[in-house]
Amino acid sequence: LDVCRTYFAPAGLTLELIPTLADGTTDLAALEEALTSGPPVAAMLLGQPNALGLLEPMAEAAALTHAAGALFVAVVEPVSLAVLAPPAAYGADIAAGEGQPLGIALQYGGPSLGLLACTTALTRQIPGRLVGRTNDLEGRRAFVMTLRAREQDIRRERAASNICTNQALCALTATVYLAALGPHGLRDVAALGAARARELEAALAAAGAPRIHSGPYLNEFAVRVPEAGRVHAALLDRGVLAGLALERWYPDDPELRDALLVCATELTRPADIDRFATGLAAVLGRTLAGAAA
Repeated sequence: LDVCRTYFAPAGLTLELIPTLADGTTDLAALEEALTSGPPVAAMLLGQPNALGLLEPMAEAAALTHAAGALFVAVVEPVSLAVLAPPAAYGADIAAGEGQPLGIALQYGGPSLGLLACTTALTRQIPGRLVGRTNDLEGRRAFVMTLRAREQDIRRERAASNICTNQALCALTATVYLAALGPHGLRDVAALGAARARELEAALAAAGAPRIHSGPYLNEFAVRVPEAGRVHAALLDRGVLAGLALERWYPDDPELRDALLVCATELTRPADIDRFATGLAAVLGRTLAGAAA
């Protein structure tokens, strides 16, 4: 949020946060109020899944946003798009996301891959270059520079991009990963992660850490844990990385101060879930049913 405010300030833009409901998803009534009262709104940005792993009512939010004359920006997790509606299905004007889940190792936090797409009407306003596919004189498939936006070497004061990064290697890795999996394979990856998350939810609930929100989720969710920061540190000592202690990011939210944000992916094994739940039960002073056996 601080980065957004830094970028917005020179342009005279402000950032307004929309509250959430008890189920953890965006309050559409509050969104409509923000869109229709006060100064004009340039865009509405909404994550799918959101920061707490919950699935948002994207179609309804997009309709409210467009009715107010603003752009709707969807921030998506790429693997989830194998099972969730794509941004175009609910009328997003811009879609952005983090490409790291597409076969790119974590590598201590980077490098990674940014994903950006938009409607045809907005293509000339995005930075960078667009490469398109065509045929050469012999009818063979070829790739060409289709559109090059203004950059710092072309009339600097009108450039759309003044900060450049080369993510080509990560983009190639993601391309190979997607080509190897294919559409059915990617759907299997997303479905397996979702199935493992349901197993994790049940195991953590039995260990004394139930889900906080009732809203639907894909493979990430928040659980209630007393003294979450202390529990997180104790589990780390046991060799278990128990997600994120949300107190650091939501210090003023009493519901999230005692919460851990956890997730499961296609790489999560049943043994990993058992180790997490058993360690959590021990730290909380509980005994899992059947653990003695």
